[in-house]
Amino acid sequence: LKPFWLKARALPARLRAAAAPASPLLGKAMAALLHARSRASLLRGLSAAASRAYGTSLPVPTPPQGTGVVFHSRMQPPKYSLSNPKWFSIFFACNLGAYLGHYFYLRLLMPSNPPNPPRNPDEARPEKHMHTVDED
Repeated sequence: LKPFWLKARALPARLRAAAAPASPLLGKAMAALLHARSRASLLRGLSAAASRAYGTSLPVPTPPQGTGVVFHSRMQPPKYSLSNPKWFSIFFACNLGAYLGHYFYLRLLMPSNPPNPPRNPDEARPEKHMHTVDED
């Protein structure tokens, strides 16, 4: 088996001989390296494209032949549409503001009760407990 870069017929014979690896293991290692690099660049490109995609993941129907022009939902984007990063940043900013406003009110604006007066140890005990039932 020849590596894929040697199968190209566009290379002259002298270049094909110069490009041949010294051992078959080196050729397999080089092929694996090239495959990994191409896969990494492909995934990088897909992730960049996926982060900018604001459309739908559902299949878009195609009209039957001869029906003329069909105005589907991709031709008229919503007027006030936010991307996911913008929407979540606004959502978390609102949550943070709600929590900070709550604690700001509790700490600075809400009046606090004065402390209870110290107890008088010489206070006389009541003769009867206030929760006892009067038996008639």
